[in-house]
Amino acid sequence: MDPKSLVTPRIVEYCKPLQLIFITGYTKSGKVTIARELSKQLENRTLLISDSYIENYGHEEALNFLERDLNEHHYSSEPIIIEGILAFRLLRRMARNGYYLPDMVIKTECNEETIKYFYLKEEPYKNLNSVFGFNRGLDKVWHETLNIIKQQNKKLPILTLNTSIY
Repeated sequence: MDPKSLVTPRIVEYCKPLQLIFITGYTKSGKVTIARELSKQLENRTLLISDSYIENYGHEEALNFLERDLNEHHYSSEPIIIEGILAFRLLRRMARNGYYLPDMVIKTECNEETIKYFYLKEEPYKNLNSVFGFNRGLDKVWHETLNIIKQQNKKLPILTLNTSIY
């Protein structure tokens, strides 16, 4: 299954008027593919990919630079898409600080067999136990964020896309 196929005309039409879309999910779950396709179908909407921030600024500073760029785009009213594992942490930071929230979160989900398949194919040297532990950490951040948002009586539109191939 190609994750691009999950970006349907209905989803694109729904996302057209939205200013801020987050795409989150486990590692190797198709986030980048979905984000690029959605950006393309939304007339090449600006796409901030969190892995690029990690590569450019390191793990310690990446979130701060991503937040800076989010604010620059947000306050200029330029619609954007933010993709990646840092989106979990950025969303939690935004909720904790009472900031505006995304207009939509698209969350990819897939089973461990799919994640294992893509790691063995693309990064066979990776320790899968640490990958699955990392993903459990992402789940923890996600649920903590949802609880913060619930306590604030705010709403967060979430679309879950299952990208499992098994």
